[in-house]
Amino acid sequence: MTCSASHRYDLAREGYVNLLLPGMGRSGRSGDNRDMVQARRRFVDRGHFSRLGGVVGGLVARRIRRSRAAVPIVLDVCCGEGFFIRSMRPMVERAWFCGVDISKDAIRVAAKRTREPGIFWAVANAGRLPVASRTIDAIVVTFATPDPRECRRVLKPDGELIVAAPAPGHLRELRERIFPEVFDLEEDEGGALGGLFRSLHAERVTYACEVAGTRSVSDLLNMTPYRWRADRERVRQLLLLDGLRTTVDVAVTRWVPR
Repeated sequence: MTCSASHRYDLAREGYVNLLLPGMGRSGRSGDNRDMVQARRRFVDRGHFSRLGGVVGGLVARRIRRSRAAVPIVLDVCCGEGFFIRSMRPMVERAWFCGVDISKDAIRVAAKRTREPGIFWAVANAGRLPVASRTIDAIVVTFATPDPRECRRVLKPDGELIVAAPAPGHLRELRERIFPEVFDLEEDEGGALGGLFRSLHAERVTYACEVAGTRSVSDLLNMTPYRWRADRERVRQLLLLDGLRTTVDVAVTRWVPR
């Protein structure tokens, strides 16, 4: 693969391409590490985010049905190990998908699990997307902060940005176990998007999540950034549990360019 600046990129044997140039990532190891990625993979494989994946996939499918493009393109920014693309694919069969993440470990897992025509995986910086302007029909951003300018640049004028972000009660019971004091998460109402995007739709996806088994409890903790800040003794007690009931609470919003 060669870009307009004559940089050459090779397809890895797992089926992805690394489009990060020196200086484009953060210093040191970028993004989620292997342990976090594998913990998330096991957690989502047990179906704990299936309902959320269905909601996001349904919104994308609605947008793609209205597209006049012969082959619409869906971009999953900060796609992690690829769960949402795998969830959307059966609902949006006529589209092409591209998943990008700054974590090579995440993209490697995504590419190994989903190698089929019409799905492309790349290690890339969400703040400097390797995507031509005004080419994307729908962008999906889940559990990450979208870059408003980059999303606006790559979206078609009639494209949509779909964001799934933690709402105040997300994983509250887990947080109560590992922190001495817990507050509701601050809800992001899209203030950073407001100057470049107009809100179309908002809904809350809230349900109880039964996490069964000590391995699943460990995976839930280890796939989140909470593990870095959690009280060690509280973590030790948490990891003795053979199950945990916690809340999935996610705000899903749709946006169009102004």
